[in-house]
Amino acid sequence: MPAEKTGLKVLQVVWSLEVGGMEQVVVHLLRGLPAQGCAAEVVTLGGAGGLAKDLGPGVRHWEMQKSAGLDLKLARGLARLVRTTGADVLHAHNTVSQLYAVMASLITRCPVVVTLHGANYQGSARHRRLRRILAARCAATACVSQDAFKAARDLDRIPASRLHLVYNGIDVHAMADARSERESVRAELGLGQDGQAIISVGRLSAEKDYATLLRALAQLQGPRLFLVGHGPARQGLEQVARELGLGERVAFLGERSDVPRLLAACDLFALSSLTEGISMALLEAMACGLPVAATAVGGTPELVIPEETGLLAPPSDPAALAQAMGALLSDPERGRVYGQAGAQRVATQFSQEAMCSAYADLYRKSLGLA
Repeated sequence: MPAEKTGLKVLQVVWSLEVGGMEQVVVHLLRGLPAQGCAAEVVTLGGAGGLAKDLGPGVRHWEMQKSAGLDLKLARGLARLVRTTGADVLHAHNTVSQLYAVMASLITRCPVVVTLHGANYQGSARHRRLRRILAARCAATACVSQDAFKAARDLDRIPASRLHLVYNGIDVHAMADARSERESVRAELGLGQDGQAIISVGRLSAEKDYATLLRALAQLQGPRLFLVGHGPARQGLEQVARELGLGERVAFLGERSDVPRLLAACDLFALSSLTEGISMALLEAMACGLPVAATAVGGTPELVIPEETGLLAPPSDPAALAQAMGALLSDPERGRVYGQAGAQRVATQFSQEAMCSAYADLYRKSLGLA
């Protein structure tokens, strides 16, 4: 249904559009909501970020810059933006954006839908109280995984009646199309016909625990590892790779704009995180038909079904992760079957269309239209 016919306008509120999983969710919403009858625009509270450069035609972006501390001027500016844009709903992403969206809502009466992109296990008592207070001012609180839902209900004590499970989604068709480039990209990466390649995509930061992945790789003979992303842990990880004697078996590719092509060229996706919501990188890898070896944390077990779409290992356990990766690489047929099952699972349950449809329903409910 065209957005113009419904008149429903949604303003996405996010800290920034730096490269990351939450930010990718916002981009997918901006691209997919018009097909659900919702015109989508975005405001960043802490600057723009790299993903702001390619939001697609017709997407309007407002960049704000939050001052230190509680910034009442920012809240008033967001309220003015709601009025000037004619926004019907504010969709905030995580707690800081939720705080300012709620403050703007108190001025404008514009309803707020918030998405919690992960479980609040490490939150302080003060942070939990804040999330509970803010949730009471929101029309709906969406959680991206059952793990996040349970934490919001049991730890933050947000009433279950106000919580909704909405899985992240990706553009499945774009990922599937990349498979046709497999051989050409393998040549670019220097992979021979029989060379095996493991890939992991994400921010090089402590919570991703790539040191465990490097130690797991050192226990295997032969496969190469491609790490895609940037972050503060890169220098330390390069030192770990040198200490393990991995040499050219590890390539740090940095931030890339052609992730689907890189995924299609590889044989296995590995995820060594200590915590996750619903990993967008993992969804993309599964949509590309890759089997998965991942740590059983956060929402990952909701994606990776052991002995069906991949294998799971405990976090911070290089030997267990190495065993999972080795089992899949040593049996290509098993990996192929798991990859096909994973692609089907993503297509049916974790597509951009499914995610946008679920949020469109929440927006309409927040306005009393459904």
